[in-house]
Amino acid sequence: MISSEEALKILRALVTPIKLGNKHKKLGDTLNRILALSLTSHHNQPNFDMSAMDGYALKFIDNIIGKKLKVIGEAIAGQRYKGDLGEGEAVRIFTGAQIPNGAETIVIQENTSINGQYISINSSCLRENYIRSKGKDFKKGFLLEAPIKINPRCQLLIAAMGHLNIPVKKRPKVAILSTGSELSPIEKNLAPGKVIASNSYSIAALLKTFGAKPLVFPIIPDDTTQLKATLEYAAGLSDLVITIGGASVGDYDLVKQAGFQLSMKLEFDRVAIRPGKPMFAGKILGTPIIGLPGNPVSAYLCTYYFIKPTINSLLGFSHHKTNRETVVLDSYLPENGARTHLMRAKLSTSQGTLKIRPVSSQDSSLIQVLYQANALILRPQNDTSKKTWRISRNTSTVLKQQIGQYF
Repeated sequence: MISSEEALKILRALVTPIKLGNKHKKLGDTLNRILALSLTSHHNQPNFDMSAMDGYALKFIDNIIGKKLKVIGEAIAGQRYKGDLGEGEAVRIFTGAQIPNGAETIVIQENTSINGQYISINSSCLRENYIRSKGKDFKKGFLLEAPIKINPRCQLLIAAMGHLNIPVKKRPKVAILSTGSELSPIEKNLAPGKVIASNSYSIAALLKTFGAKPLVFPIIPDDTTQLKATLEYAAGLSDLVITIGGASVGDYDLVKQAGFQLSMKLEFDRVAIRPGKPMFAGKILGTPIIGLPGNPVSAYLCTYYFIKPTINSLLGFSHHKTNRETVVLDSYLPENGARTHLMRAKLSTSQGTLKIRPVSSQDSSLIQVLYQANALILRPQNDTSKKTWRISRNTSTVLKQQIGQYF
């Protein structure tokens, strides 16, 4: 049995960055895809000097409390004022409108009084007040460097840069094999002694967020011949094979037996982590294989913790660290044992302090508990016990006790 840190190192080395080529996708179809080529902005953002508020555009010399200015026109979003602004004049302007020629500042409408075609200034302002200058966000030629994973914020930036057809990497294919004679498809009536094969749905969903293409195979019963045939087929079809269940040491845990019949080279077998101890990894016919335990929570957390960085390595990313943050522990934790513990937990904010509390039960079969959690507490091997720290309103500093790992 190896440590979780050793397992991560082996998994990253187990896979080789793949060269799948690129393809172009419409921007709306690029979520969680990997940008293959760097993009250059076609224009400035904003592309003109723009008003940030509703008010009046004027010359800075006229920015005097009590001064009366003649309103000579208006500028609205998408329709600029075409004349030139002179001294003693103002242009009514709305948010998003282009700044008129000659205007140097904006007085918001709340700081003016209106009398027919004239306004009086009730409060002075700074030069370029509420003016978003051309290229303030980014300039024409701004470079968005590849490779990066495209998330919704990235899609917003790419759209603002003026790109619609996006070069993305082809996704690595990951086969998902759910094993076990006790498994039943969702669409069938659940017979006594059977459990729904729910794991493949969550694992496939996670793989999509990692930038991979899941290939979900039909349920494979506890039969070495069928397992061997399916493993051989999956290895030839995919860049990574993931098995769920059959990874332990029971009489009907046959995945490794079937793998050995295909000359599987085992890199490790069992990891000092909770949940997820039965996990194994190796290669079958040159294709990396990772065996996950069958318990739903174990399979999910191992996918998140181990397979996510493995997919990053397949995609050619450098060492990727999962987002972690030190927060205040809001519950007692007993001493940890000899295995790293991924504890499901809830993050909350109290009096401006971010706190974390483990969920009531850490049973690796409780799916609803996993659903309720929004973070992980990553406890190292043989971690000492932790006490609850209560935070008062007058506490200026707090003792930060534990690492919270966000989902």
